[in-house]
Amino acid sequence: MINILLAAATAEHDVYGVKWYFYFIFLGAVIIVCSIILALWNKKTNTALAYKFTKKSKIQLIKAKKTKKDKIHVMAAQNYIESAEFYISQDDRTEDITLTFARRELIKEIVVMVRELNHETIQEADEKVIDEIIKKMDRLDDIK
Repeated sequence: MINILLAAATAEHDVYGVKWYFYFIFLGAVIIVCSIILALWNKKTNTALAYKFTKKSKIQLIKAKKTKKDKIHVMAAQNYIESAEFYISQDDRTEDITLTFARRELIKEIVVMVRELNHETIQEADEKVIDEIIKKMDRLDDIK
């Protein structure tokens, strides 16, 4: 196929009844259509991104519970959960509106709890509070 295109380009005559530059235009159109399809295929919804950041926040809270560097992990968890709150507030494509509002409210509660945990003056985070936050994050998985 490439040899035919190159021969047509050098000879500047019809190949199979079509001018040589139409082959290149067709090839460009195929590449553009394929790139659009791939871009739409890999697109993630705001809800999926919110769940992704919620899971990252949960991992940081579990690390805070296990290690002595509580404050660092709690701050990272707060950053992740605030990102999740941003993405869930942008979510308006869900068919069931009650699910959207339930997700938003639950993530707002989790954000408030993580912020309070982060602003505590005690260096070590309370394990009961972390467990309560993790339970709320597990409830978020049930809303799916």
